[in-house]
Amino acid sequence: MKNLKIVAIVALFAIATGVSAQDKMERPMKLQVNENHNQDEDDDQIERFKDQLNLTEEQKAQIKEIRGKRAAEKKELKTKLKDIRVAERVEINQILTEEQRALIKEKKQMKHEKFKGRKEFHREKMKQQ
Repeated sequence: MKNLKIVAIVALFAIATGVSAQDKMERPMKLQVNENHNQDEDDDQIERFKDQLNLTEEQKAQIKEIRGKRAAEKKELKTKLKDIRVAERVEINQILTEEQRALIKEKKQMKHEKFKGRKEFHREKMKQQ
């Protein structure tokens, strides 16, 4: 019974990760912030939005101002969420057996390799455009 619960938890994580990845792919226009975010990327993103949504210069300036006001708040929340995820993983790893941890590590590595392949595919696709 205990093993069934553990397998269910691992499956839940795998499903949640897949759903999260699909969700990001379905919303290409969503403004996303990453750790390497800088002003040039922000400007590029706003330019793409301007083209896609027919934004006026005034709207473009307002969006830039809004994003600037929220940047520190988003960064703080992102850091807090990262800490929560790390703590969660540590707790879960404490209840898993060595074999189960190895299985998770293997699945994570496979997912990493799959993502790496997709990343290269999209890079090549962007070069062709």
